[in-house]
Amino acid sequence: MIIKYANDGATFENEDHSFEFCLDNKRDIKTDSLIDENSGQKTGEVRDVFNFVGFVSNENNDLMIVGPKNYKFGNLKHDAQVIFQTISKHMQKKPDLYFGEKSNQIYSSNYPFSSFFEVYDYYKKYGMFFDDKVIKKPNVGGRVDWKATISKANKFVDSNNLFLYPLYYRTKHHYSTFITECMIFVIDYTISKFSYFIDYETTGSEFPEFDFMGNTNFVINFLNEIKEQQFKDLSQRLIESLINFFAKVRLGGNFYLKHYSFSSIWEDMIEEYLNRNYSGIDVKKHNIIFDKNKSNDLKFSKRSFHTNSAKPSQYISPDHYSEYNDTQLIFDAKYYSKVVGIDYKQVAYIFMLQNLIDTKTDKKKFLKTYSALILPSDKRSTKIHFSLDRKFGNNDIIITEEYLMIKDVMEEFLSY
Repeated sequence: MIIKYANDGATFENEDHSFEFCLDNKRDIKTDSLIDENSGQKTGEVRDVFNFVGFVSNENNDLMIVGPKNYKFGNLKHDAQVIFQTISKHMQKKPDLYFGEKSNQIYSSNYPFSSFFEVYDYYKKYGMFFDDKVIKKPNVGGRVDWKATISKANKFVDSNNLFLYPLYYRTKHHYSTFITECMIFVIDYTISKFSYFIDYETTGSEFPEFDFMGNTNFVINFLNEIKEQQFKDLSQRLIESLINFFAKVRLGGNFYLKHYSFSSIWEDMIEEYLNRNYSGIDVKKHNIIFDKNKSNDLKFSKRSFHTNSAKPSQYISPDHYSEYNDTQLIFDAKYYSKVVGIDYKQVAYIFMLQNLIDTKTDKKKFLKTYSALILPSDKRSTKIHFSLDRKFGNNDIIITEEYLMIKDVMEEFLSY
């Protein structure tokens, strides 16, 4: 088994073609125009780059790991686990992004990982499924249920003897045994198959003897029958996840798991990172101070401001906005390999919001406005992105580029 690795946005090398990884050349590899960092203009040169985060294999079981932009690889197995767990946690936190007609624009896999996540999440929260059904029907054999028979059967009297017909029998259907074995198979089979990057605990149960992979049609049909007997939404969702898993799982061959919108994960991770670690602004150094033991309870969120009086329905929405006392913070998460040119949107944000009027006092609401782009990197650093030239007015307008170690952000995201 050969393990290769690269980064989203990194050059796709010619030698990678020889491995015949499960790649869509039209979607997974894109042609990228090289940009001059100073002018922001195209240089005329192009290159092929990776356009996703995830995992792809080939028929020989070789594996290509594609990490996020600027993710620095070290221990490949640990890094693979961090990448997989980050994607899986985001899927569980934002399931609406990963299901439905447009989900394929964000995420694609030929293995039913999404169904696996749902089954595993149920198992971690509630344990194994247990909900046997007792069915009472006439003339089916088993043990007579006299209470049901007396209340439901027709009554006949002959020679002073009371006869009841039909007799109702009590039959217990052990649905829980089958569903439990389905859960054990889905969880333990998946963890075993992808043990290189799935660092989850197995169920610890005895692996089922039943050949699930060779009888998927039977399994799906039986699960559909059981689902009809279930009235709890939670049980129905579990069974639906099991059905979806067995409808998609296949034996052998290559596999892929590709995330095409890691920017959405970066944005959500940054919001949680800010809420947990933002401590303040170093005014002299023009950088954000992060502290895991911060003393404030400041919270960031996406905010909308209707700034266009000519068209009031239009608005701007900074990714991470907060305010306290006489200070407002306007931060935007940017999932870039590097910044080229001016981020005009962030410049517009600070110009439109720095003189925000307090509707209660009709005076300027904030004395200080801090603005920053927050980007992934392999080390912590700060750069000045924009500083208004004095001849154009207020030279206090500064936008910084705050580079955070993306590996640290991801590992903290996984820690809570």
